[in-house]
Amino acid sequence: MHARARSQIDIPVQIHKLDNGLRIFYMPVSGCPVSYVRLDTRMGMNAENREELWESAHAIEHMLASMTSKQHRDAKKMAEELNLRGIHSNAETTPASTSYFMSSLKCHTKWMVDALLAMYMHPHFDPKIFEQEMKSVTQELASGISATWHDLKMKTLRLLFPGFPMSVPTIEKLKNVKNLKLPFLTKLAKRWYEPQLVDLYLVGGVDLKTLTRVKKDLSVKSPGNTSPMAFQPVERKWGRIFRAKGRSKSNLGLMVAFPLDLDRFDYRKARAAACVSHVLTKGFSSRLYRALRSHRGSIYSISSEAQSELTPENSFFLLSTEVSPEKIETVTRVICATVRELAHDGPTPKELKKWRESVRTTDAEDSLSQDPAVYVDSYRPYLSWSCGYPTRKKMSDISLSLTASYVRSIAQEIFQEDCLVVHTGNRKLDEKLLFAIE
Repeated sequence: MHARARSQIDIPVQIHKLDNGLRIFYMPVSGCPVSYVRLDTRMGMNAENREELWESAHAIEHMLASMTSKQHRDAKKMAEELNLRGIHSNAETTPASTSYFMSSLKCHTKWMVDALLAMYMHPHFDPKIFEQEMKSVTQELASGISATWHDLKMKTLRLLFPGFPMSVPTIEKLKNVKNLKLPFLTKLAKRWYEPQLVDLYLVGGVDLKTLTRVKKDLSVKSPGNTSPMAFQPVERKWGRIFRAKGRSKSNLGLMVAFPLDLDRFDYRKARAAACVSHVLTKGFSSRLYRALRSHRGSIYSISSEAQSELTPENSFFLLSTEVSPEKIETVTRVICATVRELAHDGPTPKELKKWRESVRTTDAEDSLSQDPAVYVDSYRPYLSWSCGYPTRKKMSDISLSLTASYVRSIAQEIFQEDCLVVHTGNRKLDEKLLFAIE
């Protein structure tokens, strides 16, 4: 069992870059009964850098999510074909990319690969579903707008990523959906899906014969001259308090961001930042849960995350919670005091032990999984923007080898700088919160 678990954690990745720039990440898993195929283009929300483009990547995703092509032109019939084979398929648009993926039993590998390649090589936007899919995009955006903390999150994004398309207010993007036309999207997709922008993942029960065939089929597609969006460092307003519109009368939303210069490929630093997050907010015995929930009853939950970006200077550490108006000043003060205490003293031996046990538990859970998508999710942040990647065992070994002094040094880097606070309270709170973070 131990050898089996070890082999599943360390899936080898073969990287095949074709002459046209398209990259294939081949990740076979011996004996795996499931296959997972995925196609990404490095053109997501951040490619929508003009008003006329807002929500266009999302709209293209909706039109191609049914895997229609010149061979399979009818979206409704294609959906039936997918369901008939028990294939799980979906698509998503993120700031960095647009993705299409399918998974099913190994016996359906050829059909899935053929359908995905046909959709990419010879795409077809079924006009019969255009109106309904644009309505679906509209409903999806409207649903996000109605979420309790939508305005808080958008305000935080605008402060952390000023000028980036992903920070454009959702209500503005929503207005542009009605302006999107099928010929415009079809033409745009040709540029945004050029092979030099595309990554293909063949994972799990995909055999070598399939890989050889796929490489041959894709090599005939001519490259273009479209490049992924360039990412530049942004200026952020640290040491300031900002307000966002609130929708809840009983609770206020609160987000506290700290600067963090984190290169995505600095694996040790990334895992140390994850350890800092674990110590602060993972479970009821974490420092901020104890300080704010167990001892004071001031919050229900609190989360934290170290977010790495392609431009290291744009990375950040974010804490999020919601709190009653009369307690927000106290909660903000306790958050700042607690994180600075961690920066001063570092994690305790007990906290490091809990971190290591959590890492081992995650490794054990992953080793039991037969879903190849689990492995792709671990590798993609590294593979999609670089041909370098850490094995999962390497990441695990780094996590388990972290020392208290090193974690403390990363906590010092994060929390000894000024923070940025966004809340949904009234103007009177600004001065109080500014005093609380000093």
